[in-house]
Amino acid sequence: MKHKMICLIIFLGFLFVTGFPDANTDTGTVPDANSQLEKVKAIFKKSCTGCHGGLKPDQELNLEPATMMSDTVNVSSMEKTDLKLINTADPSMSYLLMKIKGDPNIVGKRMPKRKKPLADEAIKTIEEWIMSLKET
Repeated sequence: MKHKMICLIIFLGFLFVTGFPDANTDTGTVPDANSQLEKVKAIFKKSCTGCHGGLKPDQELNLEPATMMSDTVNVSSMEKTDLKLINTADPSMSYLLMKIKGDPNIVGKRMPKRKKPLADEAIKTIEEWIMSLKET
């Protein structure tokens, strides 16, 4: 019995030192949330903050890295107040996603307004990130 207890303590110590296995790293099916968020921040910084940044961002929507979460997650759109920019209860109804996809139900133009539409890969990254925020 004493031998088993010592083995268990050694094993737990080993796990503590080396870290517990991550279920997501072996499958590759679920992107790391932090790396996904960083990719979204980079997309927004490159393509969106020219208009949606600074002290007076268009539509009072600041997509700079420091404020993008507080300005988008469960915040009503100014153009369609019945829709949230990022809707964590129903991510498919996120107005921000509709704007970058050019959904026919948006008000105004597809975003980004004065640039080419985002690449399909960038849209997919943003969509996956929004879907990862879904409330359970």
